Amino acid sequence: QSEGVSNIFNIPLSGHSGPHASRTGPEAFRQAVHQVALQIENFEPDIIFLSAGFDAHEEEDKALGCSASGGLYLREEDYAWLTTEVVSLADRVCAGRVVSVLEGGYNPSVLRRCVRAHVTSLFRH
Repeated sequence: QSEGVSNIFNIPLSGHSGPHASRTGPEAFRQAVHQVALQIENFEPDIIFLSAGFDAHEEEDKALGCSASGGLYLREEDYAWLTTEVVSLADRVCAGRVVSVLEGGYNPSVLRRCVRAHVTSLFRH
């Protein structure tokens, strides 16, 4: 096995199939995060880098006129939950070291709300 291969985790989620389809939506997203978290705990990184993108928000589809969310239909509370989970994971495996970089979103109103939820969760912990 080549170096780096063991630290890539892909959890397929169905896209473009509506909020109630199997393996899509916020619940499927949260289940996938838990699966990846287990792998990260086993990997024991020195630091966690978080690319904070918000284009899976349910309102991004409306802003772009297409299915940018990939069928995940996330909301601010999902991003806040994810941030809390990542910070908690970092506390367990790498002395709380997390670097978060804003990746973006397309709808300025959604981006503003999601960034607020994300940053609040970063510092609440």
